[in-house]
Amino acid sequence: MPRWTERLPGKRSASSRPRRTRKRQAQLQAMAKSARAVDGKRDHVRGTLSAEVSLIEYTDFECPFCKRFHGTPKALLDRYQGRVNWVVRNFPLPFHDPAARKEALAGECVARLGGNDAYWKYADAVFANTKSNGGGLPEGRSVENLAATLGVKGAALATCMNDEATIKRLEEDIADGNAAGVSGTPTTVVRNNTTGAAEAVVGALPAGGLEPAIERMLKAKP
Repeated sequence: MPRWTERLPGKRSASSRPRRTRKRQAQLQAMAKSARAVDGKRDHVRGTLSAEVSLIEYTDFECPFCKRFHGTPKALLDRYQGRVNWVVRNFPLPFHDPAARKEALAGECVARLGGNDAYWKYADAVFANTKSNGGGLPEGRSVENLAATLGVKGAALATCMNDEATIKRLEEDIADGNAAGVSGTPTTVVRNNTTGAAEAVVGALPAGGLEPAIERMLKAKP
């Protein structure tokens, strides 16, 4: 079973699949450095803002593999003790809409109206409760209810979610992911914040699956 969900799935013959996969991986690695630099005033950052390396995760709240992966960056932050931080950017997949897009927009509004800590509590709660695969949240645990528990009330949330600035921000995240070669979720760009070196890791890997890329980026030179 694959460990990620592709944005644009397509049929491939068995004979061409390995070659195409290698080509796609090479393209992804070449494009990974195009991910925009982490900005503490704009991005959702968990951990030390000045960390040497960032795990920039392009995620979809309705992706079952993202749900499985959500605990992995947390474990890596604990392991690297301030040398690594975690950034989440939106990459809702069209076939998970409308739930994926609604949850992403609500997350942006919780961040804007409640702050960075509220955003991360919201993200944790969505992944803990979502049915995934576009099924959305259960009754009684809607985005409105989750936001309200974080101090963001319904009227303010609705206004924010329909605000063109919020929609634009979501679209900018998607465009950023596309520029970085992302085509499915979760994709994590491991970036050295000093040198700009970057490496993409695809799929819901355990902590050990990201550690080699982190170690390489910690040692990356200009």
